[in-house]
Amino acid sequence: MENNNKKKKTIIIRIISIVLGWWIAWYFAYIDSIWETPIAIEYAWEEQLQTYLTWSYLEAASGYMIPKEFLINYPDVVKLILWSVSLGKREDKQDWFNLYKDMNKEQIESLRDILQRENDKLKALEKEYNEKINNL
Repeated sequence: MENNNKKKKTIIIRIISIVLGWWIAWYFAYIDSIWETPIAIEYAWEEQLQTYLTWSYLEAASGYMIPKEFLINYPDVVKLILWSVSLGKREDKQDWFNLYKDMNKEQIESLRDILQRENDKLKALEKEYNEKINNL
């Protein structure tokens, strides 16, 4: 009889251990899902790109993951990023698109100013070069 009670206690302890283990595992999985939930970002698809970009920019934008909000709010900055010479690598341009969610308005304006100055200088250099070529 005592052997029977010992078996019952062992079974009950095992059941409690299993249930408690599952509960603890579920709890930590639930906590991780709350704290580590990534921010959902909507990316622009072809129809949004066609709305905000001309054909030459559409070709340049192919393959990039551009946040929809970035394209809608700052299409000029998106264009400047796409045509930037100083951002030669695709990864560099994609990094700027990825950073959009972490940037405030002042930082975006600063990025716009930097890229616009670069663009203006390149156009001036190209114009000067063409003038010299035509004078030869």
